[in-house]
Order: sequence, then C-alpha cells, then structure tokens
Amino acid sequence: MRRVTLLVWLAFIAAGAAAGSLNAQDEERPVVYASYWDCGTLANVVDLIAQDWGPLMQTHMDGGAITAWGAATHKTGNSWDLLLYYVGSDYEAITSALQSSGQQLAEENPETFETLGNACPSHEDYVWISAMSSAPVEEVAQERAEAALSIYWVCDEGVEAAADLIFEEMMMPALEAQVEAGLVNSWSWNEHFLGGKYRRLLALDGPTHASLLEARNGIIDAFNENPGLSAAFSRICNGHQDNLYDIAISVP
Repeated sequence: MRRVTLLVWLAFIAAGAAAGSLNAQDEERPVVYASYWDCGTLANVVDLIAQDWGPLMQTHMDGGAITAWGAATHKTGNSWDLLLYYVGSDYEAITSALQSSGQQLAEENPETFETLGNACPSHEDYVWISAMSSAPVEEVAQERAEAALSIYWVCDEGVEAAADLIFEEMMMPALEAQVEAGLVNSWSWNEHFLGGKYRRLLALDGPTHASLLEARNGIIDAFNENPGLSAAFSRICNGHQDNLYDIAISVP
C-alpha cells in the first residue's frame, strides 16, 4: 500500500514539475502521428500508398521532417482497417509535411488521390509522444517486425502520470523479459498528445501474432504478481482496446 501511495504522490509532483516545461521535454522524445482509417476495401490501397505516397514521404525523410513511416493493416480488433504512422522529432514539421504531400498527391496523381479517398473515406488522427521504448530515441520505429499488437488505454487524465510510473516499475521489466525470450522484437509506451479518448498506447512488434499474444499473457501474469500496483493501474487506466496489425510498409 505504501508503494502505491508513494507512486501516486511522485506522479503528482512530476506532473506539476512538467507543466511549465512540457515543450522542452517533448522536443527530446519522438512524435508519432497516427491516422486510423476505416476502409470499404483495401484492394490496391497498400500498393498505391507505396507507389505514389512513398516517394513524397521519402522527400520529407531526406529533409529530416520524418524519420520513419509505415502502414499496417487490420488483423483483429476494432473498425480501423488501415493505420498510417509517421515518426519525427517535431509535430509541426510532420503536419506540414503531410499537408504539403496531400496537396501534391492530389495535383500530380488525382486518380490515386480519388481511389484512396473512395476506398478509405473516414479516419481518426492521434498524435502520440513516445515516453518509453526498447529502442533508443533516435531509433524508434526504425525496424518493424511483421506482426504488431497495439493496446490503447482509456485513462484518468488527472492521475495518468501515476500509470506511467507503475508501467515503468512493473510492465517494463516484463516486456524486456519477453524481448529476451524472442516473443517481442520491440515495444514502446506512448502518451496522448492529440486525438480521441485513448490516453496511452502500448505498441508491440513481434515475429508472429501468436508470439505477441503469448508475450501479452506473460506480461499480465508478471503484472498480477503485485496485486496492489495492478489494481492501482486498473483504477487509473480502466479500459482498453486490443488491435492486431500486419505491418505492410515500414520505412526505413
């Protein structure tokens, strides 16, 4: 009980200290711009993205606005059929790159622009800040495995910083154990910056979906070894959505 109380108080102190220096802190952490698309069909969509959208993204990678980008397709989960993600160090630079690329695609490849719009007519955008990761800051999302598991958490915004401390204390060692076992290739814990109801994202890459689900069970088992911290985390982040994806495009 004392451990849980201490973590909660530390979270309040950390949140207060960070309030005046959020921008400076975030400049040191990768930004992940994620667009989740509802599509009527994915036929030719990934091919068109690679063929016509990819060269535009490469221009912005060469310019430094984007350090990694990719596409993932729905395997299991909610209604999101397609995920497009972009990683960089600056939110404004990423959004500027995406806006100019969208205009360029519409002007230079109107047929592709229309085809993609008709296939995937609606989407939801999130911007995540990478808080903790198995990869160094400069290498986040640089290497992706074939399978991905994303766990989106609904958390109490007022005390969610305590969940980060509990994650670091309990989940991080369990995740590293799954990496050492070969079930997980990489992982990242991400904080909400802009978007909808989900406040935290745990993203896992692995060789297969089966290995990721096995790793998930191992993480849950390890987490439940401390009922106090497990219960405290569940009170703060009391709902989640699990999605399995196939990584279709990963650059670089």
